[in-house]
Amino acid sequence: MSNLPARARRIGSVAHRRVAPVMGVVWYSAPEWARVKAAAADPERFEATYEEWTATAGASLAELRRAGAVPKKVDVGASALLAWCLAHDRPNDAAARAQYVSERMHAQRDADPKHGA
Repeated sequence: MSNLPARARRIGSVAHRRVAPVMGVVWYSAPEWARVKAAAADPERFEATYEEWTATAGASLAELRRAGAVPKKVDVGASALLAWCLAHDRPNDAAARAQYVSERMHAQRDADPKHGA
């Protein structure tokens, strides 16, 4: 038996557990991808085709999983994104799209009754 008190042994065992971070990843349907790209301030950041984008996005999901994260696809519609950009006085660029997904993730988490407040 360890010389540590029972409470310290319990705390030590909990400290070794790792909680995988959940990361929001933008996800588009083919028509929405085309609309977001067409309205983007940075269209050069997009792949040439939706098929290329899905391959790249799929590889990114796999890389996040290998790194220990839990990627969560966040479906993004062009109309909602562009309305958000307008309301926040932001261009439709990579930083705004990332912020939009982050806010959607937080809103979904906060609306989840299993997420204790």
